[in-house]
Order: sequence, then structure tokens, then C-alpha cells
Amino acid sequence: KFHPTLVPVLWGTLETSQQELLKQRHQECYYALSKWLYFEDDKNPIEARSIAKRELPNLMKAVRSALDSADENAVDFVNNVNYFLYFFGMNHDRKMLTDRAETIAGAVGSRSWFLSRSNTGEQLLNAGRLQEALNIFEEVLNGLGTEIRYDRCTTLGGIGRCWESGGQPDRAAKFYRQELIELGQLEPSEGVQRQMGVRQTDLGDVLTDLGAYGEARSAYEASLAIVQELGDDRSVAAVNGQLGTLALMEGKLPEAQQRYREALTQFQTFGEPASEAIVWHHLGNAYQKSKAWDAAQEAYRKSAEINEQQGNLVNASMTWNALAAVLQFTGKFQEAEAYYRKAIDAGKRVGDLTIVSAMLNNLANLLQTQGGDLSEARRLAEEALGINKTIDPAAAQIWNTYELLARIAIQQGDQPTARDYRRQARQSYAAFAGSQHELQQHEALIQRVMVAIQDSSQLPELETQLQYGSAIGWGDLVAAIRRILVGERDEEGLCEDLDCRSALIVGEVLRKLRS
Repeated sequence: KFHPTLVPVLWGTLETSQQELLKQRHQECYYALSKWLYFEDDKNPIEARSIAKRELPNLMKAVRSALDSADENAVDFVNNVNYFLYFFGMNHDRKMLTDRAETIAGAVGSRSWFLSRSNTGEQLLNAGRLQEALNIFEEVLNGLGTEIRYDRCTTLGGIGRCWESGGQPDRAAKFYRQELIELGQLEPSEGVQRQMGVRQTDLGDVLTDLGAYGEARSAYEASLAIVQELGDDRSVAAVNGQLGTLALMEGKLPEAQQRYREALTQFQTFGEPASEAIVWHHLGNAYQKSKAWDAAQEAYRKSAEINEQQGNLVNASMTWNALAAVLQFTGKFQEAEAYYRKAIDAGKRVGDLTIVSAMLNNLANLLQTQGGDLSEARRLAEEALGINKTIDPAAAQIWNTYELLARIAIQQGDQPTARDYRRQARQSYAAFAGSQHELQQHEALIQRVMVAIQDSSQLPELETQLQYGSAIGWGDLVAAIRRILVGERDEEGLCEDLDCRSALIVGEVLRKLRS
């Protein structure tokens, strides 16, 4: 470093040719550093990011110089620097470099063209502009042809991520599996193995969304084995975080909280605010399910604060929605409504329909349960239903919207419409793969009902459990079971007034009786 007064004096003593030589050497040196840091980050993220942050002014000056001169390595230079700008949350600078790289992209199919277009696709995807991102990745895939190569594999993954973000986990899984098949046909280099680990994690995510928890765990464990063998501590943290989410879905709350806290500590050490915000959100969810309300609020607020600082409206909107739910449960209804509306507005601005539908449901539910405008509640829920019908029913959890509309219809005195909505809720939930996990959680009750039907001496023990069920809010389910005990077998009639989960239990009892 030189004193600011000394710099222009020294620089002025050099001839123009010397100045140009030093500029070129500076550019080449920092391009080489960017390339080294890009690959070193997989092995030593803490040290690599510390160096990148310290040298960022030099890296930015050098990459701009490369762009100014349309250097043959300029697009690759942008790709390397953007990798760190993403982790540092410097999205404005990242977009600026991406836009400039677009202007010097080479011929279709070339390396510089691939990097430039892929960076643009990533930029659009991170901004929530999913259809535009999908168009870019499909353009890249077509430009690369059918020959199996690494760039083609990562592009398949990019398309899958667009479908995943757009609420189509089944389509995403198709592209992720295709990428893994093609990666398996390449030379098993460290880079290929690392990409397989990344994509196995993504596959686990969408399988979790689809309710295929066993397959999801297998995918995560395959990923974990790869990254552990590679010594990639950063990816180990990411996969453990995803296993925490799976544990959350399976109701294993202590495991989920432990995994999230470990991942949070690691991401804070790595200096990844975006990843830190994600883990804070998930940890808030785990606390929420454990009814640790204060801890949940604190975690959600920290996540939202980071996302707002980074300008990430997609994730911020999801966190505002979750925070609103906690505020609603703790009786802070006005603050909850404000956060729901804030979340919906942000979600619509970024065009993420999947999360918007959930937020509309939540606001409609608040209005319905707290004496709000039922007409507005119904309008909001119907808007959510319209969105849900355009995306995967499992990802949208469409049965929740049907049940909400049924409750609103009942309050409005519209019984026929309520019955129709409940029927559609039952059917959509029964078709969801994750419903089988729900049944497993109630297997003991189902077996006790079956035993009592076959042996009346077991009725007193069952009655004790039914009385407990009534006391904790399962009154409708208990009434249906008692009707089965006296001989009723009409599934449609028994399930008419039940929510989708209670209907699932009744349906399973009747299925066992028929078999």
C-alpha cells in the first residue's frame, strides 16, 4: 500500500509503456489468483474467502481491466470473481460484471459463451425471474449439443433448479437424475465427483418436497459420502443442514436443531451471509415446531435482516411469512397481518408463485380465524388455489387450501361447497407420497382399533385412548372411529366432515377391514 499522495507522484515518473506493462501484469496476476481461489475454496473456504475479501479491490480493478480490453480470459475472470461476490452478498457488483461479460461473449458453444450465458441464467434465477432463467439454460443446453460433457451436465442441473424454484419438484428430479447419469459417464475427476455431491443434495431436496423421505435420505447420504471423501468441509455443512431439514419433516426436532446449529456455526466461520440466513430461517422453523416462540422469532428476524441487507426478496419474503405465523400464534395479530401482507407483496414482485400461494393461504386463515373479512379471506384463498393448480400439488400442499376454503364456506353457511372442498382435500392428500409417513405415525391407533373390532374385550383400552384423543382436539376423528365400531363402513359418509389427515386414518382402517 502507498500513501495516497505518493501514488500519483510515483506513477507519473513511469513512461506510458511501463504503465501499460504494469497494468497488464496486475491483470494477469489477479486473474491467476482468482482462478486459484475459485478451486481452493472447495478445500479451504475460510482461508480462500479471507484472501479474496482482502484482495477484492485488486480483483475488481483487474477484472474490469480485462473486460475493458475484451481479454480472452475476461469471462472466466468474471466467473471466478462472481463466485466470491455471491458469498459476500455483493449482488450489485455481481450483476454489473455479469452484464458486462454478456457484451463480449464469444461464439455459441465456446467456453466464454457458456460462462457468460450461464452467469446470466444464475443471476436471473437468484433474482426469482424463473422463466427467463429457464429460457437461458435451455438455450445453453441446445447450444452445447448432445455430446456428454461437464458443461452440459451443469446446465441440466440449472434447468432442474429452475423447475425446483418454480414449484415443480417432479420435473426438477428428472433433470437432476439425468445430470447424475451423464456425470457418471465422465472421467471421475475431483470436479466431477464434487458436482455429483452437489446434485445428489439437490435431488434429496426435491424428493423431500415430494414426500419420498426414504429416497431423499439415500440421496443426502450419497452426497455426504462424496464430500467427506473429498474433505470438503463447506459441503459437509450444507448436506448436514439438508439432513436437518429432512429430520424436521420427519418430526425429529432435537436432531434437526442440532444439525442446524452446527451448520450455522460453520457458515458463519466461512463468511457466507446468504447461507447463514437460510440456516437461521430453518432453525427458526425447528424452534417454532418445538413451541420455543421467542427463539423462533429471534431466528426469523436475523434471517430476514440478512436477506434484506443482501436485497434477496425471495428469501426475505419466506422469512417474513414464517415470522408472521409465529406472531399470529402468540396473539400478535395486527403485527402478523402486516408481515403477511409485506411477504405477499415481495413474493409477487419477484414472481415466486409457490411461496405466494402459501402466504395468501396464511393471510386468509388469519382473517378467517380472527373475525376478519370473510369475503376477503375467501378471495385470497381462491387466488392461492388458482396458483396451486398450476404447480405440483405436493409442492403446493394443495389440500391445505381446499381445507381452508371449506372452513370459510362453513362460516358463510355454504355447506355444499364446504363438503366439495373437503372431498378434494382428502383426495389430494391421499395422493401425496408423504401421507404414508403420516399413517406410520398413527399405526398404533389403527392397530388398536382393528384389535377392538375383532375382540370386544379390548374396547375399554381403546376407549381410554379415544377419550384422550377427544381432549386434544381429535373429536371428529374419534366420532368417526366410534361409528366404525358399531358397524358403519361407508367411507364417503364417515369422512365427510373430517380433515384430510383424519380421513386418511379412517380410510386405512376401512382398507384393513376389507383386506
